[in-house]
Amino acid sequence: MEDPSARLVETGSLRVDRARALDKLQRFQLGDPTLGFYFWVRCAVASRATRVDLWPGWTSFKIRFDGEPLTKMDLRDPYAVLFGSESTDRAKHLAYGLLWAFRLGGRGVSLTSGPADGRLRLSAAALAGESLVPVKDGETDTILSAEGMWGSFASRPWAPPRQEAPDMLGLCPASVRIDGKEVVSRSGPPGVVVESRLPEALGGGRIRLRAGGVRRASRSEAVVHLDGVSAGRFDYPSRFVRSEAFLESPLLTLDASQTRAVRDAHLDSLCDAAAGMERELLGRILDTGPGGSPGDLSAAREAGWTLLNDPLKDKADPLLAKLWEKPLYEGRTGAALSLAEVLAEGWFDDRLKGLQAWETVGLKVFLTRMRSGMRK
Repeated sequence: MEDPSARLVETGSLRVDRARALDKLQRFQLGDPTLGFYFWVRCAVASRATRVDLWPGWTSFKIRFDGEPLTKMDLRDPYAVLFGSESTDRAKHLAYGLLWAFRLGGRGVSLTSGPADGRLRLSAAALAGESLVPVKDGETDTILSAEGMWGSFASRPWAPPRQEAPDMLGLCPASVRIDGKEVVSRSGPPGVVVESRLPEALGGGRIRLRAGGVRRASRSEAVVHLDGVSAGRFDYPSRFVRSEAFLESPLLTLDASQTRAVRDAHLDSLCDAAAGMERELLGRILDTGPGGSPGDLSAAREAGWTLLNDPLKDKADPLLAKLWEKPLYEGRTGAALSLAEVLAEGWFDDRLKGLQAWETVGLKVFLTRMRSGMRK
């Protein structure tokens, strides 16, 4: 059936009305308006920005970032990438960022970029009819502003929830501020951290591993990032210690929403790389002296219940031997006890303190398994 929205351009060629197509992209791909801000963070990171600022008003917002300016080719037809035109990832982030601005009802959107002596301003009042003109504003940053946004005194859907931003931007190399307040921690997560670079075959990005993840037996969790922004959390089998991995890769494939990665062979390879670092992480946790983070302590206890099977045979592996002997428990009198000592005592309910409910259950199951094996 012929598309009634198509019109003849030349013999043998049909052109679909772009405004209608963009409207469909808005409605079906940009369902959560609070995530739209992150398209601009990705655009900024792809521009090698060191800072990103957002000022969300009640009916307007403004975003600015430094880094490499957008080019005339980027601005001349910002939506071309969405219709099969070859371009950079930065151009795709730019296109979705503009769609997001109009998705929120912006009646006037302007985007200015370029070096001080060659600034260009893209202006639009709708999805069609953009204008691109040279300007002199004395700036060097890329600046987006939008007016006439819909919202209420209770909600500004273009302002990302501040409590979620640190999780979304855990590996963002740029400093991100909302209303002038920093939202990206520069100090890193608490506790022991193992960091490395992924091989070039996996994108060559950073990987940061710490104890944590989902509270399920033998499951770790990977938080994958594309251009500085999280693209979802994915669990995988842990090998040594339940952990939380932060990974970045330019080779991730995003789903139709452009906010979540597709679980494909590449993502599974990223998870496998994270699992391969867990032994080092557990070793460093066990080498930490008194006063380690509670999360690390819980992770080491859980690793003991999962990995240890026999006090004598396990000693052949230096890591497992250390896991038996490391004082991970505290008696009622304040004495530090190892798992080997707890097992030798044959009890723990009234002599250990500081255990969470799930840790008490895990330890009971482990001790029951050990005693059952000893009686055989």
